[in-house]
Amino acid sequence: MRYLVKAAALLSVLLVGCRADTTRFSMTLPESADRVWIGADFYANRLMDWHLAGGRIECTEGRAAKPMRTLHLLTRSLAEGPGSLDMSVRTGAIAPGDTSHAGTWSGFLIGAGGSHVDFRISSLAHHWPAEDGGIIVAVDGTGSIVVRSNTNADAPKGPSANMTSDAWPLYEASSRQGAAAGPAREYVLSVSAEPREGSYGLDVTLRDGQTGALVQTARYEGMGAEHLSGNVALVSHTSPRMEGPGYWFEDWTLSGSKIEHHPDRAFGPVLGTQYTISGGTLNLTAQMAALGSGDARTARLEVERGGRWQTLASAELIEDSFTIPFRAVDWEPEADAAYRIAYELDGKAHHFGGTLRAPRTEDGEFVLASLNCQNISQGRNLVWNHTTIWYPHADLTQAVARHDPDMLFFAGDQIYEGGLAGIVRTPTSTAILDYHYHWYRFVWAFRDLMRDRPTVTIPDDHDVYHGNIWGDGGIRAEGDARPLSDNGGYIMDPRFVNAVHRTQVSHLPDPYDPAPIEQDITVYYTGIRYGGVSFAVVADRMWKSTPRKVLPEAEIRNGWPQNPDFDTTVPTEATLLGPRQLDFLSDWVHDFSGDAWMKVMLSQTLFSNLATLPGGSTDDSVVPRMRYPEPGEYVADDQLGTDMDSNGWPQKGRNRALRIIRKGFALHVAGDQHLGSFVRYGIDDFDDGPHAFISPAIANVWPRRWFPPTPGAERAPDAPRYTGRHLDGFGNHMTVRAVANPVRSGRQPEALYDRVPGYGIIRFDRPGRSITAEAWPRWIDPAAADAAQYAGWPVTISQEDNYGRARAGYLPMLESDEAREPVVQVIHEESGEVLYTLRVPSGNFRPWVFDAGATHTVALEHSSGERLVASGLRVAQSDTARIHFTP
Repeated sequence: MRYLVKAAALLSVLLVGCRADTTRFSMTLPESADRVWIGADFYANRLMDWHLAGGRIECTEGRAAKPMRTLHLLTRSLAEGPGSLDMSVRTGAIAPGDTSHAGTWSGFLIGAGGSHVDFRISSLAHHWPAEDGGIIVAVDGTGSIVVRSNTNADAPKGPSANMTSDAWPLYEASSRQGAAAGPAREYVLSVSAEPREGSYGLDVTLRDGQTGALVQTARYEGMGAEHLSGNVALVSHTSPRMEGPGYWFEDWTLSGSKIEHHPDRAFGPVLGTQYTISGGTLNLTAQMAALGSGDARTARLEVERGGRWQTLASAELIEDSFTIPFRAVDWEPEADAAYRIAYELDGKAHHFGGTLRAPRTEDGEFVLASLNCQNISQGRNLVWNHTTIWYPHADLTQAVARHDPDMLFFAGDQIYEGGLAGIVRTPTSTAILDYHYHWYRFVWAFRDLMRDRPTVTIPDDHDVYHGNIWGDGGIRAEGDARPLSDNGGYIMDPRFVNAVHRTQVSHLPDPYDPAPIEQDITVYYTGIRYGGVSFAVVADRMWKSTPRKVLPEAEIRNGWPQNPDFDTTVPTEATLLGPRQLDFLSDWVHDFSGDAWMKVMLSQTLFSNLATLPGGSTDDSVVPRMRYPEPGEYVADDQLGTDMDSNGWPQKGRNRALRIIRKGFALHVAGDQHLGSFVRYGIDDFDDGPHAFISPAIANVWPRRWFPPTPGAERAPDAPRYTGRHLDGFGNHMTVRAVANPVRSGRQPEALYDRVPGYGIIRFDRPGRSITAEAWPRWIDPAAADAAQYAGWPVTISQEDNYGRARAGYLPMLESDEAREPVVQVIHEESGEVLYTLRVPSGNFRPWVFDAGATHTVALEHSSGERLVASGLRVAQSDTARIHFTP
């Protein structure tokens, strides 16, 4: 009889199909597929809790302590206007229970979200929405039809013996026929809705899935129209046995005039791409969905040439990360090129593409967009009226696209452990899938930016499930101290860490030294040269010493010293970047090959502790509860922070790194701090180091601030007290140019906008050798005539400002017949130290030195590669002194 029912359903589908009704949906699943990712039409909450096997969908997680699971249909939705709806599904318990209880159910979530919110927000709805959460239409464990509201954020999160309609509103049927006859092995649940004088009538039918016999019907009158617009999803809530798996589903059909078709919302099997172009080599990684072992392992990277697609490279899927990394050498196109990833799955061809962007050099400006820290929402509740939900940051991505940046930089915390369904740490295979559930949301939000331009993405602490991280060369975090990160090293299994690395950095050029660190954890520090700008990508957490081990007397907790007698301003001798990265930087700062003219170091966080806390605070746990000052208000009773998670600690390791990068006049760009800021580092004194720009966070729940108790010295006229020269809590010198402090914005949602969210734009001007940093609020349209950045921005400096060490004198003027910009290098002869290297704007340049009594060597390299050297040079006593370099 079951097969007769299915045949009738199939005949109905065929008849409708003759009318080419693209709004109708009839779920067809490949019989041979075996994977957790269901398909491009669906989005699962959570990824690892759903499974496609044997031609049916299974919800494998059903423990009572877990929230309701949903599988959203992406390519169909319910329209806002009036219309009809018919929907059905075959469902049953994977492991039927011995007893019947009403605290378990399977069926539909109907009307989550709507056209007033991004469909990606609606697709996250499972157990905790607070508005526009839709209704649940299901069959419970007793074999009875239930219709429940999914809009009550205070509802119980699992089955309860005393669950009542007050706790979780239950819609009462206006009429009901049939009685629950105990759980059947399978059911066919059908729903029909018709508009009736401003509301809807809802008819629900339940049949025995094996015999086709009618079990129960129920009619609901006066259903509000708001319940019948937005997403539709399958739901599975707990196990019938109160443990183990949930429910399986087959034959999901959807039709009616209420249905809208959205083929563009399909997600997968190629979820997104990231790429870099450097030194004539293209590295591109395709992020695939969580494919099964029987799915195709190979994909092609194709480029369009002469109107035809040609294969540029083929590559294989890498397990755990579900990435396919492509490489093409001798890739230096003079014009943009269209590309696509070609992949076959379940007998169908799938493509995802974008633009391989050729450097824009004609206007002499290179634009870098800097982004970091994208939290999904405040807390665990999803609220569809935007009072707390921030994802998928469409306002921000549209604003960034308006700037048309040449490159994107994501400085870390692409994912956070909290929110929604939390995280899973063990077993490792499940933790990896859990990471993908978080990571896919990042890809979903930013893939349209990343697909069309080079992108640098580097992981930070939260990406590898840490609150703070001191990598300590890759050791395992061992010990009883809480939090676990205080023990140093990595908490998660190295297999997990390496999977994270592959998803985020496998599209970068090869590491400077690819040898893994402890536990065989992979490294990724490297150089990128694109559009005349030379980037150093640095992992500033990977080798960093563990403060609790280095300073036991400080009584460190979560990176904060708890011993009130410990002097944080005494410089600590400990590792920051590690010798391997310092060696890399020492080579990188002097390498201006390939027409490079500007140096930029990219890392996770600031090399100072630009943060203050309310007086008496011993750590930053108070940060989420700090009040936001009114506009123009100065918080006068704050104290300096001493957060060792910042790279203001360790001081000596910090200074070693800064002494190197200033030799290439490099700007430092980072994130992590949630506090937009522009700072000039001091090493031995104020202003002798390079500058750093920390862009505002995309969205954050940890709004740091900078209200130092002592006004800054040497600040600009009328500049805020927090600018100027300061010592941070570790005694580091820094000159603060601009800060975007949290403030009462008067905007809603205040939980987002009072925390000064946004992004950074850095403009590198080649003719003028200038750098302009812009800090943009996420709610501003940068193309508007009155578009304004955060107060204090933009900030403009010259390239030479990134080496502020006091000059003792000047060598003779260098003159060269070189028509293009030569590279000049100055060497202290007695010590052999290369003082600095710089591509200068013209053939005439007067080098400066820091030791007036020493002799120096100057090397000048022409664009042809010819290197000319003059030695024994001393500080010139006259401005007319010249040295002419003739090839």
